[in-house]
Amino acid sequence: MTYKLTGGENIHFERLLEDYPFLKIDKSIPFEIPQESLQKVLLIYKQIEKEYHSENEDQFEFINSYVLHLLNLVKRLFNKQVDKGTAEKQIRTADLKLLSRFEELIKTAFYPDTILETFANPHSTSYYAQVLSIHPNHLNAVIKGITGKTALNRIHNHILKLAKAELLQTDKSIKEVAYSLHFESPNNFSSFFKKNTGETPGGYRSSNTK
Repeated sequence: MTYKLTGGENIHFERLLEDYPFLKIDKSIPFEIPQESLQKVLLIYKQIEKEYHSENEDQFEFINSYVLHLLNLVKRLFNKQVDKGTAEKQIRTADLKLLSRFEELIKTAFYPDTILETFANPHSTSYYAQVLSIHPNHLNAVIKGITGKTALNRIHNHILKLAKAELLQTDKSIKEVAYSLHFESPNNFSSFFKKNTGETPGGYRSSNTK
């Protein structure tokens, strides 16, 4: 049975993968649940199921609490039984895969034939986090932990690289370049470009194509 947690934001779920890193592991690492702990797990599950099928207005607040209780119990069992080095290696592998998927998404978002959903903003960390089904804070923490740069830095660097190539290798107008890179207006593109290079798009083109 699958439950969807709704009914208000819970700050603990924003840090879910940081607080419970074993959830990031792709391949299962088996560990035993002692009989006394199994009874606790089953009791929590029954409480979740009962609350889910109730008509209480605050049902999801209770479910959130039960889920956190369950996660903490599993975390304790996991840490006691699973070799720390093995777990850290698996978690590192998961983080590297996330970085790879994130960077691939950035590239494909700006392909000429890519059709984005209405109101999608490929300039924002939140957009990629939503596609990856993770919280933006977690995405940023992983990317910065591996590369030393924020997720937004990686996005902006890719946009800037594409912008420079378009300005120097094509005859597109500044307006065409701006819209091809999903800026809301040429002015926004010019402000972004100048902030990151110290030059306007037109000035950069002129100084590098003489």
